Amino acid sequence: FFLMIRRPPRSTQSRSSAASDVYKRQEYMGRNATKLTGLSLNVSSCSKLTHRSVEEIFGVLQMHQKVEQLSLSLLNKTFGDVTLELSDVLRPLTSLRHLSLECDVKSDDGGSRIAETIAMLSFLTLLRLSFPRDRGTSVTDRTFLSISTTVERLSFLEHLDLGFSKNDQISDEGVIAVMSAVRQSVELVSLKLDLRGTRVSDRGVKEIVEVVRSLERISCLHVHLRDCRGVSDDSAGEIAQLLHSRTFIVDVLLNFGDLQGTSTVGLATLRKVKQERQFQSFDVRPALHLSLIHI
Repeated sequence: FFLMIRRPPRSTQSRSSAASDVYKRQEYMGRNATKLTGLSLNVSSCSKLTHRSVEEIFGVLQMHQKVEQLSLSLLNKTFGDVTLELSDVLRPLTSLRHLSLECDVKSDDGGSRIAETIAMLSFLTLLRLSFPRDRGTSVTDRTFLSISTTVERLSFLEHLDLGFSKNDQISDEGVIAVMSAVRQSVELVSLKLDLRGTRVSDRGVKEIVEVVRSLERISCLHVHLRDCRGVSDDSAGEIAQLLHSRTFIVDVLLNFGDLQGTSTVGLATLRKVKQERQFQSFDVRPALHLSLIHI
């Protein structure tokens, strides 16, 4: 069965009672969840939990190494750096198929450590990693390079979702490295990239387009490029050409924000593609109001 744990009740006032609530849940899971196959844990808003509390929570996973679906949201500055403990917890989860991870990564060493551990989970079909800088994360293209190695080793990967929003240390070099690895992911059907506020430019977007064009099975493309100062209307045109030639891409979400330059040819071409084709979902924000389904 699948178990979801969120923050303690709002009525929980003291640090000790908040931790106690987590410990009680851990004890219950240890005794009774002998056939646990899925776990979703969100403690990002638990301001009263400590690093020790997280260590206790991780103890739950060590009792359930057959878990197949795992979602962890650990965006909490009170925890400190948990990448070492997290790597130790993930390493034995060899049955894992779906992994969604949000956490504060304080350095590229921590990001690389997590990426190297995930690379050992050879049966992953879904991988979602989110290291947003506005929540304390501080990584650079070096972490992207580590993730590229990980993606190369995940031969069954079908869904890839990477989020590095508001990090001006992420540039075209990191994106190109990851996309080079993605090019080998022949099973990939869904690609989602959150690059808002990074230093990605038209060069990085062009690489994304070229790689997606080479992936015959991909049907879902979400790309967030808001506040990327190097992205111009040319990128909108590149993506429009991709969508025109690859009719199997039916789920599209594009977030450009204010594009650099004065040309709107690319955006106009996107509008034309939308009119000519049938999409299950087509959403361009905020420059075009073409949304069929808001995601």
